[in-house]
Amino acid sequence: MLLQSRKRIFDENGKAVSICEFDTDRIFVRSYDNDSMKQSLLQFGAIEEEDMANKWCKHYFSSEAMRYHVHYVMEHNPEKIESLVDENNIFAYLWKLDEHVFEAVEAQVERLCENAEDLQVAKKKGDFLQIARIKKMLDMQAREVVYPALVYRA
Repeated sequence: MLLQSRKRIFDENGKAVSICEFDTDRIFVRSYDNDSMKQSLLQFGAIEEEDMANKWCKHYFSSEAMRYHVHYVMEHNPEKIESLVDENNIFAYLWKLDEHVFEAVEAQVERLCENAEDLQVAKKKGDFLQIARIKKMLDMQAREVVYPALVYRA
């Protein structure tokens, strides 16, 4: 579903367009003259310095956490997403949440790795395939803990 802000501007062709658009299926944000969005993307390396002069900025959120969160909120509290789009704050909201979820999952994985005896055994043996398997399993366990607290909330 494509959500658009009520606030509009005229593009170079004289057509009235929304200053913010959000595609809930693709988790894609398109925003007009959003300096905080440009700064975040520049720091992350998603845009170049010369792109800062462009008025339009676009970003696709590729993490599964953001896809799950947007679909959950659209089902349980769609007014929240609509309000964020209307205020041109959807990018900042999703960006901060994506960072928070990533950091929380990483921290949880670290805690699980400290107590994983099978991981220590695999490291002593030098079994890189087994290490990768165990770390993937620990990542999935971390998501089971973090997602209900951060992703599945409206």
